[in-house]
Amino acid sequence: MAKIKLSIDGYRCNVCSYEWLAKLKKVPIICPKCKSKKWNLTSESNNENNKGIFTSESKKDIDKERLEIALQSAIARSDDAMIKIYKDKLNK
Repeated sequence: MAKIKLSIDGYRCNVCSYEWLAKLKKVPIICPKCKSKKWNLTSESNNENNKGIFTSESKKDIDKERLEIALQSAIARSDDAMIKIYKDKLNK
């Protein structure tokens, strides 16, 4: 029997560091362990030192991240109307 190396893609929560394999091909909406909707935001976005301090640039980044999360949610629900709206907003 030949030995082979397999590579499987998975996800890691940036809030609780939990790692998992998704059952569906769609990007998960929440972390299955801590239930955070912010599981895929960068650690810079979750930095406690920057809490409450927003520049216009960081606000735009946060708004874009929220739109991307909303788009992922609409894709998961197969809501074509909302997918179109979110894609239009992201392309502006």
